[in-house]
Amino acid sequence: MPEDVNPYNAGAPLLPQAAATAPAYPLSVDFQMTADDAAAAFRSGIALRPYLRQRRVLAYRLLLFGLLVAGSGLLIPLRNVDLTWLVALAVVSALLLFRGGYLLAFGSVGLRRTLTRTVARRYQEATNERLLGPRRISIDAEGIRQSAELFDASWSWKAIEQIELIDEYLLLHVGSVQSLVIPQRAFTSPGHFEAFLAVARQFHQRARAIGPAE
Repeated sequence: MPEDVNPYNAGAPLLPQAAATAPAYPLSVDFQMTADDAAAAFRSGIALRPYLRQRRVLAYRLLLFGLLVAGSGLLIPLRNVDLTWLVALAVVSALLLFRGGYLLAFGSVGLRRTLTRTVARRYQEATNERLLGPRRISIDAEGIRQSAELFDASWSWKAIEQIELIDEYLLLHVGSVQSLVIPQRAFTSPGHFEAFLAVARQFHQRARAIGPAE
């Protein structure tokens, strides 16, 4: 009998080793997707990358403009200008430098909070509420499948850039433009969560070792 045939299931091929050795937990979860769940993807640095780049560009522009304003005040001879004008230039320069420095140092914190709140509010609008509700996410050796009332989509493991845990969420990042969000409450027990995560990482690492999708 060929080695790749299961003798107990009428010639069905054997399961992949990763799935065959996984604990006795289902490799799927069912849960109610809420607006806060949908917004949780923006807690990740991966999802924030494009927005952080925009903020850094703005911060550098503010710093440069602040330095130019300060420099212009220094170039003006004191005898030819009112002291009030110099004070105004100093105040404007200080505000610009402060704002630019704040964006560089703490921009990600404020941006994360702003985006999660904005996305959560958008999902609560009548036109977007239909995207919430019952959700099923399942994994196997080939990839991930997400099913809901309005859509059914799947991704190869090669499309997953990173698997990340943030707060009470498991995030499967599809590049930097999309994330599959699974709240930990979707799992029946801590053991179910650990088993699901271990198998997902094993499938993902195997796909990454093979190489990127063509």
